[in-house]
Amino acid sequence: MSEWIIQEAFQTLTIENNISLSSALLRILLAVLLASIIGCERANKRHSAGLRTFILASLSSCLAMIFGPAVS
Repeated sequence: MSEWIIQEAFQTLTIENNISLSSALLRILLAVLLASIIGCERANKRHSAGLRTFILASLSSCLAMIFGPAVS
């Protein structure tokens, strides 16, 4: 069931945005990687917004930018 949902989402994504699955996964991976670098640096300095906060914010904004045009 979940495979079907993911397949349908990326099929819609490809039709609406002309973004391939590999391109979308690369963008998500890059966003999480860069956010984890920033988050680790902030966590080491004991700031309130650390690793998890930056990863969640980056991942959600990346997904919003990828799936946004397909939803509207």
